[in-house]
Amino acid sequence: MSNSPPITTQLKGFLPPWLMGYAMVGMVVSGIVPILLPLSVESKGTFVVGAVVAAFYLGTLLAPIFGSFADRTGSQRLVFLVSFPVMAVGAIVFGLVDNAVVWFLCMLVAGAGAGAAQTTASMFIVEGRPHSEWNDRIGWMRLAFGAGQVLGLAVSALFTRHLDVGWFVAGGLVGIGTLLGSLRSSEPPISCWRDCSPTTSTATCAPARPHGWTSRRRPSDPERSCRR
Repeated sequence: MSNSPPITTQLKGFLPPWLMGYAMVGMVVSGIVPILLPLSVESKGTFVVGAVVAAFYLGTLLAPIFGSFADRTGSQRLVFLVSFPVMAVGAIVFGLVDNAVVWFLCMLVAGAGAGAAQTTASMFIVEGRPHSEWNDRIGWMRLAFGAGQVLGLAVSALFTRHLDVGWFVAGGLVGIGTLLGSLRSSEPPISCWRDCSPTTSTATCAPARPHGWTSRRRPSDPERSCRR
């Protein structure tokens, strides 16, 4: 008889509650921005449509900067949670104004928040869980993102005739994501890093990193090793 845990137990382990908050990122990035954003600014002309949409995705390119900061300071959870109100404020202010420059800035800020959330969410898995779990956990994270996309497309479809209300609803849902994202989003660190290649059976092992350490500053301890 197999000693493997029941499938429900396995799924529970791979579905931490903070993924519900991460779904709100998918809602904004792949549900709201592609539909509601162009419709909201089309009256200003095609150039403004392109510029404002580009501003959002330009903001997401700041993700490596936020990821490096979070990794260097040990503040992954804080950066992840702050990203939600940043996106929410960007969405709500966007719905309140009728100015192309302010729209551009709102989407730049919202895009930066989305990028920060995405990169730190990945850190919860890559830095907080053993390598053997990465594929499953990243798969469930992508599923949460996709579920958020479906929600975002539904919101966009419902509010195509009331665009400002659609932005308020989107901002409110992202704000709720702050609470959802805080649920067990501090993943426990693995006891040691496994940098084993497919051709090796052992790897140098270091204790779980204290607050503020980065992956580039791992302590060396050649006498300790861990099995893959």
